[in-house]
Formats: sequence, C-alpha cells, structure tokens
Amino acid sequence: AVLGLWKNGGNLSAAQAFVENTEMVQASGNFWLSGILIVLFVELAYIEEIAFSDVPMLHIAGQLGIPAVAPLFSFILLAGIFSTTAPLLWSVSVRLAFALRKTTAHPFVCSQ
Repeated sequence: AVLGLWKNGGNLSAAQAFVENTEMVQASGNFWLSGILIVLFVELAYIEEIAFSDVPMLHIAGQLGIPAVAPLFSFILLAGIFSTTAPLLWSVSVRLAFALRKTTAHPFVCSQ
C-alpha cells in the first residue's frame, strides 16, 4: 500500500476533490484501522483506474511495477477463499453424513 502511494501519489489531488465533494464519516483514531486507511488512500489515488475493476487491489498490485506482486497477491486471495470455503464444506459434509447414518434410505453412502 505504501509503495502504491509512493508510485501514484500525484493523483491524491483528484482524490482530495472527490473526498471534498462526498459526504464522509470521520475516521476513527484507532491504531488498528490505520492499515485500512492506508489501503483506502491507495484506492483513492487509483480511483479512475479501478472504478470498473472486479478486484481493485489486484489491479493496483499489477500497476506497482514489480512483476511478482500481482501473482503473489492472487495466490493470497485464492488461499483466503479456500481457507474460508474448505471448513464450510467440511461442516456441511459432516452434518449430511451424520443425517444419512440415521436413515436407512441410503445405506451404501455411509456405512457404520
């Protein structure tokens, strides 16, 4: 995010005009929100390029000029999606298997 600000920080004047013309809530003084605010500033710096992008941060990662950043960020996104969906699929599978064990309708699916 800091590299994105360094590389495209000149567009912050356009972002400032956007912020001044938009009603926004005051930012929190919480330390943990500082990372979110940095990402927000980077997205505002690239607002014209990412306005119609499906994955805005992936587009910004590709614009940084370092070839390995975008594939690495893509892998992180896919790992995050997989780490979220795998436990959900597992919990549904376990509940379905437990429900099928109680019935005699499908004895070939779950043997005891």
